[in-house]
Amino acid sequence: MAAPEDRSDEAPGPECLSPDSSQLSTNIEAEVLQLLQTPESVPSLVPCSMVALAGTMPDSVQAACGPVRGAGPDTLGDHPGQHRGKQVTAALITPDTEHDKKAPVRIVKEESNKAEAQAICVLSSQSTASKISEPDAPQAKIQPVPILPPATQNRQTGARGSRNFFMIKKMCAQLTDSQILSFKHEAVKRILQAENTISSSGLSKMRVKILARLVSQLDTAMKLEVLRHFLSDTHGQLELAVAWLYQEYCKYLSDGDDQGYQECLIAMLTGLQDRPDLNDGIFSKVVLGAPMLTDSALEVIRNYCEGEGHSYLGMATLRELIMTRPAHRFQYLHLLLDLSLHEKDKVRQQAIHFIKYLYEKQTLQEYIEIFALNYLQLLVHPNTPSVLFRADKDTEVAVPWTEDTVKQCLYVYLAILPQNHRLIHELASVYAEATAVSKSILRRVIDTPIRCIGMNSPEFLLLIENCPYGAETLVIRCLYILTDNAPPSPELVKCVRALYQKRVPDVRFLIPVLNELSRREVIQALPKLIELKSFVVKDVFNRLLGFSHGDFHSAMPSFTPRDLIIALHDIDTRKCSIKRVIKAINICFMASSVYTPKVLAGVLQQLTNTTPIPVLLMRTVIQALEIYPELASFIMSILTHLIYRQVWKYPKVWEGFIQCCQKTNPQSLWIIMQLPPPQLLSILQTCPDIRAPFLARVRASSLHQLAHVPHSIRAILNAESKRESEKQKALSHDIISRCSVHEKCFKRPRLEEQKRQNIKEKQEEIAEVGMPSLLIDAEKGEPVKAYGEEKSQENSLNYTTETTESSPPDEPLTED
Repeated sequence: MAAPEDRSDEAPGPECLSPDSSQLSTNIEAEVLQLLQTPESVPSLVPCSMVALAGTMPDSVQAACGPVRGAGPDTLGDHPGQHRGKQVTAALITPDTEHDKKAPVRIVKEESNKAEAQAICVLSSQSTASKISEPDAPQAKIQPVPILPPATQNRQTGARGSRNFFMIKKMCAQLTDSQILSFKHEAVKRILQAENTISSSGLSKMRVKILARLVSQLDTAMKLEVLRHFLSDTHGQLELAVAWLYQEYCKYLSDGDDQGYQECLIAMLTGLQDRPDLNDGIFSKVVLGAPMLTDSALEVIRNYCEGEGHSYLGMATLRELIMTRPAHRFQYLHLLLDLSLHEKDKVRQQAIHFIKYLYEKQTLQEYIEIFALNYLQLLVHPNTPSVLFRADKDTEVAVPWTEDTVKQCLYVYLAILPQNHRLIHELASVYAEATAVSKSILRRVIDTPIRCIGMNSPEFLLLIENCPYGAETLVIRCLYILTDNAPPSPELVKCVRALYQKRVPDVRFLIPVLNELSRREVIQALPKLIELKSFVVKDVFNRLLGFSHGDFHSAMPSFTPRDLIIALHDIDTRKCSIKRVIKAINICFMASSVYTPKVLAGVLQQLTNTTPIPVLLMRTVIQALEIYPELASFIMSILTHLIYRQVWKYPKVWEGFIQCCQKTNPQSLWIIMQLPPPQLLSILQTCPDIRAPFLARVRASSLHQLAHVPHSIRAILNAESKRESEKQKALSHDIISRCSVHEKCFKRPRLEEQKRQNIKEKQEEIAEVGMPSLLIDAEKGEPVKAYGEEKSQENSLNYTTETTESSPPDEPLTED
């Protein structure tokens, strides 16, 4: 028997425990169990408790696990712990403790020993209770006792005999491959269908991870089932799709085979592309969420961008890829640049819009410039290169350049030109070597970028100063564009003047800046300006007069209408063809709203006083008279003034003076009478259409009117009148003789016809009588053979000859 001091350490039995100590033990066990009720501890406790699990639930357990009294919101967490503490205390303090006071009451504690064994440490509750009730008593030594699984520990059989333990090997039989596959499919379907249940529990992310890992290991049919589940609710299953892609990508990184990842990505993108609601952004989210984009995926993205209904969304996705994935940004950028050459206008414009945005990024400028300049350089080929027809190699084909192919080479370049003015020098170099068709098209498509550059751009002014040979028309076109709606800047005028005077003396450079040049410079350039085509000359005159496309130009006009037409008359015909000057004057007269009768009267008055008299003065006078007949009286004064200025000293002008007098007859007859005798005589001798009416007018004049005529003029008039009368007599005699000759010539055929008719009638009479006829010519008095007489004589002669030859000669008759 143990010593008394040793009993003090022994734990008393249940009968020795007071109600306070029993309650204290229950509280301690409740606290221990409360600590063990955590998500990390419960999964470990469950397998340990399953070791001693009976086949059926005992009646005592059913009676003990009844409803808890007083369970409510405040005490819901305390009562289960108190109840389970009482059960553990009652289970741990057994009747065996009465026989062995030294045996400690043990509390099971989980420890990991091996893969197939669990160790549970038992802690004496009695020693704990003693420690609490007796603070000075020595603490009992805790001795952990491992509890082994049924295979290694012999259990004592109770009153009910041996227990049947749970054996997992006995429950799991060998399954066939089809059964395993079927179980997998059913499991995946249950996971897919349990979405709502899982989402309410807060474990959706765990479900997505499990499902993505599971799907990546399934066959193709099951993957299609998951894909259909994703496409049925793209917004709700987007997280699952991205997780699935990453799981396939991880599998690709582990085994190096990207077939599974590529098939998964292409199937998702193709399925999203075929959906009717393409603008919901799911396609872009899948693309941006994919860990890697293959070449096949980029082709799907390209097809998505080519759709006019969602091209903006697709290209916005490409822009995000370029900005967020630097490793492959140039690959994505090249795809966007290819779309800028698309045949659909809307797709092309969207691509160019994003390219202009990306060109602002310093890291992307060089690549975009290289692409634009490469296509610009294609214009130097005489024929269209095959690269424009999506060929693999850059070779020429026998297809001439068209407007569409030329524009295709310029889309990207013209888009970035306003942002980088330095590129305009490349345009001039290519233009100089391009074909005529390409040059013509290029001049028509540069309006917008050139206006964006502006006339004050340093690079543009440098291009004017160093204009390449062959690019003159391009520079001229740029000058026209910039000065169309605004006056040229002083810097631009200075560069153009230097170019014209020092390097390229092409007068077309001066047209856009004419109003900013001095009057002397314009007059010096005017002979060359009117040598240009008619529509160009018309534009020049509009600029000089201050008009542009029917609207008043912003700059002040350099010339008035009178100054312009006078300057044209003053052009030296040795420097310019007179036909060109006449065409230029005709262009002025076509502007009837500008050159009114009042303006023309002032022009003619000033030209009449010019020394020397302009060669084209009288032509302008006649032209003005034809357009405005009401100027006839004013023109008579012009002719009178020209007589005072001795117009006959200028042969060309004198010819025009005579023609003007002819056109103004009879108003000009008294003007002619003011001419000196030699000039008057010259007009009367060279212009018959003036001479006769003039003389008739003089004869009809009164003596008072003739008294104001100089004696020399009257002498000429008398001589001309006498000569006119003689001419009239000679003319009348000539007319009579001509008439007799004409009459004789007219009668002779009639007489001959009548004579033949008479002869024919007489022949018919003779033929009826049967006598030879002998006709006498009435004029000649000679006999005329009858019609057919010669032929009859010939026949008779022939006939006589034949008779003579056939008959024998006659012989004289003899008597008997």
